[in-house]
Amino acid sequence: MATVKLFVGLRIPDNTSLSALHTLEKMGYPIKKLEREIYYEFTINSGQDAFMKKIVLADILVNHNKNTAYVTGGHDERAQDAAVLVENIDDDSSALLHTLRERLGFHMIQDVKKGVYWKFYLAGDVNKVTSASYAKKAAEELLINSHYQQYRLI
Repeated sequence: MATVKLFVGLRIPDNTSLSALHTLEKMGYPIKKLEREIYYEFTINSGQDAFMKKIVLADILVNHNKNTAYVTGGHDERAQDAAVLVENIDDDSSALLHTLRERLGFHMIQDVKKGVYWKFYLAGDVNKVTSASYAKKAAEELLINSHYQQYRLI
């Protein structure tokens, strides 16, 4: 079994992340940039390289007129100070899995997870431990609704 991660962002300015950025600035966070992407994690049983090339073409996940896509078989290698993944607690993504497998022919997918991936870029010279503590605090104070969402630092 292999894991493939797909990050889908917007080509146009993201008003949600801009609003969150300004709110975090007003709350006193030393943040210079905040980005939001939709995160998909696929567990597949074979053909990782072919799957990675094909999944970015699935238009139900990536609309190439308005979205950017980054796919990786490992860790997100793009530069950021910290990242938080927000997931709905009771979302098993079974409808998405069914559509991908049965209607679009991605039979190699065994499981799929979906969330919102927040990337933090902090102002000044901040180490990884401090970056992670800012991201954790921002997630708890602003980015999640603890009644139906959970988060993890990436």
